[in-house]
Amino acid sequence: MPRKEYQKTHILLADDDRQICRLFMSLCEEAFRDDTIHFTTVHDGRPALSKMRESRPDLVVIGNQMPKLDGVEVVRTMAQEEGLNSIPTLLTSGAGIAEDLTDLGMNLKFLLQPMGIKVFEAAVQELRSRS
Repeated sequence: MPRKEYQKTHILLADDDRQICRLFMSLCEEAFRDDTIHFTTVHDGRPALSKMRESRPDLVVIGNQMPKLDGVEVVRTMAQEEGLNSIPTLLTSGAGIAEDLTDLGMNLKFLLQPMGIKVFEAAVQELRSRS
């Protein structure tokens, strides 16, 4: 019987709340159940950008509210940098985002926390289908 080929998917998780990062890991493991996943976890926007520049992830899941550089600023920086502006990005927040980010021309999706697994999976699949 032939062995199933698994993809190796690199996901960057960025949130200052370690419990939220663990939750995102669980959600990603469920959404990417047919892939081998490599996670990189950071807890602020600046290290998130550094990690993205070092090794371009297949998906970025980033919380908006972080202490030094928030998710919106990370997304705005990504939009201006060649190589980062095409990374599928899921921006999450416990509160709404006041700014309109649709003009950035990125593969970007916003989700309001808390979200269920089905909503998360649908958002991830939508991002993956656009890349």
